Amino acid sequence: MFKPHTDTEKADRMFGTLAVCPACKHTGGDVEVSFNGKTATLSTATTSEWSGSYLAWYADVMHEVKPVVSGYRIVLTFNLVYAGPGVRTICAGQDTHETGLKSLLLQWGKSADQIGFIPQFYIYLPEHKYSDASLSLDRLKSVDYKRVQTVASLLQDTGFECYLATLEKEDRDFEEESIRLTRVVALDGAQVLEDVPIEEADIVQQDAFDRDPDDEETGGWTGNEGCESTLWYRNSAMVLFPRKYHAEFLMRPYQPQKDYVSGSYDTPPHDIRELFDSEVGKYRSDPSDTEQKDILVRICGNVIGHNRAVIPMNQSSTPPKQHPHNQLPYCDHTMGLVANYCLELNSMDLVKDAVRAVKKHIPLETISGSTSQFRKHNFSELRECLDAITTSLPDVEGRLNVCNMLASGYDSHSNEDRSAAAAWKTEQEDLLLSGTLEVRRTDVAPLVAMAKGRRRNEWIVEK
Repeated sequence: MFKPHTDTEKADRMFGTLAVCPACKHTGGDVEVSFNGKTATLSTATTSEWSGSYLAWYADVMHEVKPVVSGYRIVLTFNLVYAGPGVRTICAGQDTHETGLKSLLLQWGKSADQIGFIPQFYIYLPEHKYSDASLSLDRLKSVDYKRVQTVASLLQDTGFECYLATLEKEDRDFEEESIRLTRVVALDGAQVLEDVPIEEADIVQQDAFDRDPDDEETGGWTGNEGCESTLWYRNSAMVLFPRKYHAEFLMRPYQPQKDYVSGSYDTPPHDIRELFDSEVGKYRSDPSDTEQKDILVRICGNVIGHNRAVIPMNQSSTPPKQHPHNQLPYCDHTMGLVANYCLELNSMDLVKDAVRAVKKHIPLETISGSTSQFRKHNFSELRECLDAITTSLPDVEGRLNVCNMLASGYDSHSNEDRSAAAAWKTEQEDLLLSGTLEVRRTDVAPLVAMAKGRRRNEWIVEK
């Protein structure tokens, strides 16, 4: 006798259970199974006196074994395990709706730029639930494999991307519900993301959670408010989106969410630098991969866009010193890294935008880490970017350090670049000596040292 339960995966690639009952007279012992709102009763007692029987079910099927009332029953239990790609034999044949699905995906891809009308991605809930270990295309069961395999066969022709995921909804009393993809994997099972926030409207099936919860936690009584409970619903999922929105999907766990009451931004679940480490690593392993380069460019553009959206329009040409609520979605250090990656990607317009999308200025340590990227470009290409970087720095010493560092990076370049870099450095120094900028007490020493180096003794006497 067993209470209602689902089977745990006791072996790698296990997908179900087989129970074999040799002839042995008995009564009772029925197995009641339920799946997706349907129930059935499987009996071994009817022919048990003269014939054996067998039962089989998928591991995620809820089943209950009733007590044997009389006699004895012998049961041999086996784990059903995929030996390999043989699963394709079980689900041979392509879905008859493949042509219609391809046409639908192509229409979606063409219309997806209409943000607000056409979702950038959809989530489809398969028939079965899968553990993290079995979440890959070759381990999907029955109709799930057939459907996802059909989608996978169309990805290249339609320009779409498909992932598998584990979905969890938390429904807590008196609080806003949350739905997230706790784990997202590629079709081969390799992990891609964690903690991706989504909305119920992103799910294809309506009333996806109109069922009993998978888990429930009940708290203690709290006076007149009663007993607080939390319900959890868990499903497996297929995530489908046009490939041109790959970057936007990858960014979802890393986007700060604005609190419209305080005007501040919540810290995202994960540091955006994790995403950059992953995507930049892929790009550097194969710089000729134009698709990966496009993903990285779009990620950089989106990060910059979040900050630029907060900066008042009248400050868009220069780095803002103040802005609403004194907070930007991404910090100056992150924007410095973004500027560096944009340099590596040879996206000069984004470099300028990144420099202008800061709260104060690009940190000096970030600039020093970018000098190797600066040296890969002609000075004329970078002039506007360098102007934006230096004018954002708050102190004279910082500006001088950056000028020396950036100009010296062109010592081994062509005569034209060396001359242009030296002339730019001189212009920056003349600007500091002109007296048009506010000078702090801490700026005096570096200014005097620079004037001495340029033999501007008359400036020292005058000041």
